[in-house]
Amino acid sequence: MDRYTKLVLTVIAGALVVIALKPLELTSAEASLFSAASPTWGDWTDAIKSHDRQKVDDVRRRTPLVHVSDGNIEVTGSVQIER
Repeated sequence: MDRYTKLVLTVIAGALVVIALKPLELTSAEASLFSAASPTWGDWTDAIKSHDRQKVDDVRRRTPLVHVSDGNIEVTGSVQIER
């Protein structure tokens, strides 16, 4: 193969990788799995980027924690299950 063909195939391969990884990107609507009151991924990133300890603590308090052990589920915080 010549240099041009290798370049074109490399660009195509890179584009296919980007297309394949796109569905794995979380959006704000998908990141809020439990309820509207639960923080989204965007809330976490905004709080961390702001370097404001109060905002980070607020987001941490609103995050429900789920612990599963031997089939038993323990939840801290409020969780809504929608069908």
